[in-house]
Amino acid sequence: MKLVAPEAGLGAAFSLHHSQIQSAFELAERVKTAVEAGAQSITYYNLGLLNNRRLNWIRQANLTIEE
Repeated sequence: MKLVAPEAGLGAAFSLHHSQIQSAFELAERVKTAVEAGAQSITYYNLGLLNNRRLNWIRQANLTIEE
C-alpha cells in the first residue's frame, strides 16, 4: 500500500470464524502483528454474530495493543 498510495491508511480485518481463529491468544498475536506492521485500524467481520466467548477474545486482543 505504501508504494501505491502512501497517503492511504492501512487497516486489518479479521474473521473470528472457528476455521480462521482458534483461540484468544491467536487473535491477540494476529492483531499485534498487524499493528506492528502499521495497521491504523482493526475490523472484525460479523461482529453481531459472535458469541460472548469470542467477543471476549476481541476485548483481550484490543487490550494488548492499548498498552
